[in-house]
Amino acid sequence: MSFTQNIPQIQASDPNISTWVMASAGTGKTKVLIDRIMRLLINGVDPAKILCITFTNTASNEISYRIKHNVENWIKYDSSELKKVLFDLTGKHFSDQNLKKIKNTLNTFEKKIQDMKICTIHAFCQYSLKRFPFEASISPSFRVINEITEAQIRKNIIEEIFNLQECEQALKRLSLHFHESTIYDIIHSTSSTNVVSIIKNFATEEKYKSFLISETNFQCTNQKKILSQVINLVSDINLLQWQPFNTTCGDIEFLSVLKNYYELSVEERAIRWRELIPLFINSSGNKKIRLISQKLTCEAPDLIKLLLNLQDELFNCLKKVEHNNLIEASTAFFCIAQIFSSRFEKYKRDKGFLDYRDLIRYTKHLFTESKDKDWVMYKLDGGVDHILVDESQDTSKEQWEVITALMNDFFSGESSETHKTFFIVGDEKQSIYSFQGACVDTLKKVKKHFESSALSANRPFKNIQLNHCYRSSQLIIDFVERVLNASDCFVNVPKLLSSSADSPSRIEVWPITMLNKKREELFWPLPCASYQIDSASYTLAVQIAQRIKNLLQSRIILPSTKKTIRKKDIAILIQRRTKFAKILVSTLCEEGISVSGLDKVTLHDNLTIMDVVAIAKFVLLPTDDLNCAILLKSPIFSLSEDQLYELRSSNSTKQTLWYKIQHDLFYRTICTDMMQWIEAYNTTEGVFDFFYIILNCMGVRKLLLQDNNKQDGDILDEFLHLIKKFEKETQGNLYQFIQWFENTDVCVTRDNVDKADSVNIMTVHSAKGLEFPVVIISDATSVSISDKFVFVENDKVALCYPPTLTKKIQARKKQNFDADYQEYLRLMYVAFTRCQDYLIICGSTSRNNVSSNCWYNLAKSVLMEDTTALKHCVLENSEKEKQDIMFWESKPFETKDFEDYDTQVQHANDVIFKEYNFAIEKLRRSNVANSFSHYVPQEKSMHYGRIMHKILEHIVGGNTWDNITPLLQHISTGARAQAMHQLHLLTTSNMWKDLMQGKVCSEVNIVSHQNDNCTKIFRLDLLIETENNVTVIDYKTGDRSKCSTEVIFKYNEQMHRYLQCVEKLHPNKTIKGYLLWLHDMSFSDVPFKKGQLSYFD
Repeated sequence: MSFTQNIPQIQASDPNISTWVMASAGTGKTKVLIDRIMRLLINGVDPAKILCITFTNTASNEISYRIKHNVENWIKYDSSELKKVLFDLTGKHFSDQNLKKIKNTLNTFEKKIQDMKICTIHAFCQYSLKRFPFEASISPSFRVINEITEAQIRKNIIEEIFNLQECEQALKRLSLHFHESTIYDIIHSTSSTNVVSIIKNFATEEKYKSFLISETNFQCTNQKKILSQVINLVSDINLLQWQPFNTTCGDIEFLSVLKNYYELSVEERAIRWRELIPLFINSSGNKKIRLISQKLTCEAPDLIKLLLNLQDELFNCLKKVEHNNLIEASTAFFCIAQIFSSRFEKYKRDKGFLDYRDLIRYTKHLFTESKDKDWVMYKLDGGVDHILVDESQDTSKEQWEVITALMNDFFSGESSETHKTFFIVGDEKQSIYSFQGACVDTLKKVKKHFESSALSANRPFKNIQLNHCYRSSQLIIDFVERVLNASDCFVNVPKLLSSSADSPSRIEVWPITMLNKKREELFWPLPCASYQIDSASYTLAVQIAQRIKNLLQSRIILPSTKKTIRKKDIAILIQRRTKFAKILVSTLCEEGISVSGLDKVTLHDNLTIMDVVAIAKFVLLPTDDLNCAILLKSPIFSLSEDQLYELRSSNSTKQTLWYKIQHDLFYRTICTDMMQWIEAYNTTEGVFDFFYIILNCMGVRKLLLQDNNKQDGDILDEFLHLIKKFEKETQGNLYQFIQWFENTDVCVTRDNVDKADSVNIMTVHSAKGLEFPVVIISDATSVSISDKFVFVENDKVALCYPPTLTKKIQARKKQNFDADYQEYLRLMYVAFTRCQDYLIICGSTSRNNVSSNCWYNLAKSVLMEDTTALKHCVLENSEKEKQDIMFWESKPFETKDFEDYDTQVQHANDVIFKEYNFAIEKLRRSNVANSFSHYVPQEKSMHYGRIMHKILEHIVGGNTWDNITPLLQHISTGARAQAMHQLHLLTTSNMWKDLMQGKVCSEVNIVSHQNDNCTKIFRLDLLIETENNVTVIDYKTGDRSKCSTEVIFKYNEQMHRYLQCVEKLHPNKTIKGYLLWLHDMSFSDVPFKKGQLSYFD
């Protein structure tokens, strides 16, 4: 990065000027924010005086880590290194005296970094309310309700509403206008943030109804009164006098329906008046141009005159009824929403809960409306002199009000003694969280307010635009800019310059995948996968999988990583988690491509979790044949359909599967495993301990994660975390947990990027803030704009409208659609700008056409504008059909013909993982004949050693004793006491304490290239690195006193090979090696001299 490129970032990070930074995607806004904090610190600002508001906990943790890392490193730098870093940071040269002063300042602040408040707005509000609970009029012991519990409470209240007598009339009114399934969606929308807050603006249903009447300019009247004019006009038509005329078949049918209605009584006409609508009004809701034939019109001009009058009156009547329906449905909705709100608030009040919306609401009241607000702001202002706001475009109006209240003193004369600044960074083009209250218009108003306030107070303020992109290639930057300009929804799109302007890059647009062949109709459809093999979505998923395989085989070198393409370099982005996302995951796995899995997963839909739950159900009720069959077919036992049928058919069919497994010697191994589960249930105290032992100590986790389910490892960890939270909050037993789990929709969020080498599949919202060398936009033909039943306007009214709308409501709906479409385009911008080098845009449809305003058509039109740059290539799909691919390319990617070191290491790790799993499974199967707490004598020592090995791995990893205790359940009570005693002696010994002072790594893989051109892989149990030494420790599970001299010699020779490899990696350090005997926790030294070639030397 050149100094010229750095100037805007240096200006933006200037701690003496309040700044509003407009930062497009990839321009380094997080770096600028961190740079500003570092410049505040070197200027001597106390960390406790800095408040940094982030959008997510992940962002706050990342910023905190990078600041702490910078401080620690800068303290260690020599003068020349620190000068260079500070010049890049500030653009200024520092004298040796200033460097010494800066180092002293950083040394002082090193232990105070944790005092810096870097957190989300909700975390800050929670901190403020905990500090001033009485001033905020809330309980000091309040708890923040988690999302899972909140969703379950809302669901329970909604179910109660259907059975409440006070809601009966409101539900009946809604049922007159909506389908039953739609009514549930409407009631569910009453729990949304906007609706609940707006409901509180109207005290009673009558006031809300009066407001609606004034909004629609219509006075609600009785329906019979509205229909009276129509009924009178029908009575004026004497159809008998028109019978002599010659009429067509259409006229006969028309007059017949009208005659039938004419013959009804007045009361029946008022009930069945809608039977006239098809005669006079078309399906679009407009008047029909032609009512009767031209021949009858000429022969009976008086008739057509009466009919036209009736049509006009019926049309007006219909509009009045629609107004009535609108007000009736909306007031019914208001009634239900009010009841829901009151019940939900009562529940929270009784339990001492606050939700995330309450945190903002109560803090806003504390800062702006409470009687103690001046004192509260005085106390807070005394602790904050510099405020930084990240991702400003995602901040809601209520959150801005909290931040504005904090910053009001920044512009007053009272703060003249202290220099206070603010720093706000964001990009309105990336505002994609309107469902959480974020709004571009609000962002513009806040920006204008801060700018005018700073200028009025004569405080230095600057607007800065970052125009250098350090993520994407110039080709992708220019493409995105042209797409935004083509959409006509963006004004003044900034021109960006890429830091890698000359690097190879490519943009592909595939043909839309359609379903060409006709689906074969079956008399009795076969049960198959959850998707049709011949669907357009499946075809596209196969094409994506094939393209990824081709890219991996091509071994192109990616400019952003300077390495050959790997699976983890590829991200498949989707707009929403639909059925297509699951098809993508399963298709990629079928093609042998490892996938990190979806970024958000519903546990009920995850087969691995359901298999674990099936184990819990089994120990509670072993005689449940259906659940038992599920377990037998799971990856834990992998019985086939034929084996299960044979087991079920053997002996008497009246006997349960569990009974047959117990009495069939062929299934003795399976029986032993299941008996171990039951014994674990009977001997463990808590739900968490039971699941932890089943998964991590009995080998179930490894069995469930074999083959294509490896990506579910983090889901199992989240499941255990969920169990621990359930146990802490409810103190429930295993049966209560299963009941709760099956009646709760539990979703877990994965880490944004999987560390393993696997393809990432995630929504665009989850990908925000991330970057990938290769991005595949897989559903670019979709337009994800929902048709809402409830919408909000100007924070004043929530309308629930029937399917037929008034013109005024239609106009409002169109305004909402336009706003939603603009956000849809901003989501496109976020999706496209995740890409660094290689962008692929594709989509599928089951229809013949797609929306002209979808991402795909916008991108295709831009690509086709420049015919000189447009290129074509032909690719074969899965059915050997040739496809014409359009693409832009700056220049071709380079390729690498030989296997690099990283690939060898990854391959080695995969081999080790498979061999390790195989060994564990073989060992587990060999011991299943014995109860898990009683082992045969010759295996007892080995089993004890394996348990201690696992415990040491946990201790080194920083786990607490609470996480280690379940592992001890696998050994007898006497051995458990011995183990605890030995672990205490080990961890309190001086040698162990000295070893743990260094950088500790467990389970380290080393790949060694031998002279005979072969590669050997070693796994070190423990490697500890200090400034001058590297120590390798190898765990041995046996008893040293019972090992022969030959065995000990082999152990020492093996350790010697480890030390030789480590010496090559650290030639300037002293290498030491020890064997740790887990039977009695004793160390034995393995002598090693520098340059020693053999253990015999």
